[in-house]
Amino acid sequence: MNADKSCPNTQAQNKSPQNDTITEKKAQAIRLIEYIECDVSLTFFRDQMSNHCVQLPINDHYEIWSIRSSEFKSWLYRLFRKKEGKGLSSEALTIAMRLIEAEMYLVEKQLIFNRVAWKEHELWYDLTDKKWRAVKITANYWSIVNNPSVLFKRYNHHKSQCEPIRHGDIRILLEFVNIRNKDQQLLLLVFLVSCFISDFPHPVLAIYGQQGSAKSGLCRILKKLIDPSFLETPHFPQDLPGFIQLLDHHWALFFDNISTLPHWMSDTLCKAVTGDGFTKRKLFTNDKDVIYAFMRCIGINGINQVINKPDLLERSILIELSRISEIERKPEKLIWEQFEKKKPAILGGIFNTLVETLRVVPKIRLQKHPRMADFAIWGCAIAQALGESQEAFLSAYANNMNHQNEQILGDSLVATVLRRFIEQKVQWSGTPTELFNTLTNLAQNQGINTDKEKSWPKAAHILVRRLNELKTNLTLDGIEIVTGIRGKQRIISVKKILGYSVESDVVS
Repeated sequence: MNADKSCPNTQAQNKSPQNDTITEKKAQAIRLIEYIECDVSLTFFRDQMSNHCVQLPINDHYEIWSIRSSEFKSWLYRLFRKKEGKGLSSEALTIAMRLIEAEMYLVEKQLIFNRVAWKEHELWYDLTDKKWRAVKITANYWSIVNNPSVLFKRYNHHKSQCEPIRHGDIRILLEFVNIRNKDQQLLLLVFLVSCFISDFPHPVLAIYGQQGSAKSGLCRILKKLIDPSFLETPHFPQDLPGFIQLLDHHWALFFDNISTLPHWMSDTLCKAVTGDGFTKRKLFTNDKDVIYAFMRCIGINGINQVINKPDLLERSILIELSRISEIERKPEKLIWEQFEKKKPAILGGIFNTLVETLRVVPKIRLQKHPRMADFAIWGCAIAQALGESQEAFLSAYANNMNHQNEQILGDSLVATVLRRFIEQKVQWSGTPTELFNTLTNLAQNQGINTDKEKSWPKAAHILVRRLNELKTNLTLDGIEIVTGIRGKQRIISVKKILGYSVESDVVS
């Protein structure tokens, strides 16, 4: 839409003979479109998902609205009343909206971001305040910018972020966190800072512990710092479309009190952190799909560690919390009052850390890369910006991965029996059927009812499938599984690998 037309003469149009041939409602719509085209301060564009948006001045700043939003429709009503001194009919507004959308298929697409963005070598963070300000972070400084050059989207759930102070300290956060382990403290701080950096996969933060260990409180604190919202710790949606909408509308999501994690949910979380695409029907009246592709920062908490699929667990950081004693426990109201007072200093400390991180990260070189390679690189840079060493972060991360691996193997009955078997044999080779019979007999000798136990495979080919799923984890545990062909028979070889560990693979 271009502002290349002269503004309509309302009185002349009201007397025009053309008004005798079209209804007043259509005439209102046409005049409204002309008023819009006369306003050079309006910028219409489509975002990367082809949603129709408008950037317009509000008081002393610019805001971005969907043209279907109630805010823009109200703005159009006010514009028409200002120009003509009378109200705009709803039918005229509907006609005008259709005309605007028809024209917008010709306008260019622009990138629009949710909370965090990269632009060239600059990192941007949306404060979501009433003035639509953002924080600009470079390798030399950070500053609060009015009318930022990066376009951000807003949702109704967004809350304004506090204004950070210049001489802050991120480690103040540890006063409000129930974590005593130094490795886990470092991993938490690294994870937090990484959530202010976009365009790479972030691990899922899996927090677990008994009642009274402040799991929910930790998630709420992280949400308040990263992505303030009136919806701080939502429950998991029951269907995929609802999950996609949550992921689209939030930059960071922390789910509270999770007891089970269905397979479809695990797969969705994997996609959400790695940036794989989702599709969703736009309307039930047509077959047009809306394609979503995003990387999100995600955390979950529960009494038990609920992630049981290896591919998701390998993309996670595990944080275990202990119950807070009655002597150490504080009233929740007091904790939140103290946190809100110190939040500007914590946030300022995060931005100070980001400046140093951007300065350090080009120098980071790893000899070997773990599964979440980009996070490992950023983690090394963030750790150095925090005053820690690259080796300290890699060691903490490797220890956490070892814990993950032990969780996976410990939760698998097949892996448990196989580990006991290979401890006795060190090396074994045979057909899948022979291995199935051998492991089944061993399990039964250990008191396992393999007929009734649902997790035990009931045939050789199912055992092979389970072993393929666990192959990486067994390798990290020092057990190598190799399949091959001997004559016309399929052969599986299992042997113990001495001196292998996750830490040696990551840190070296």
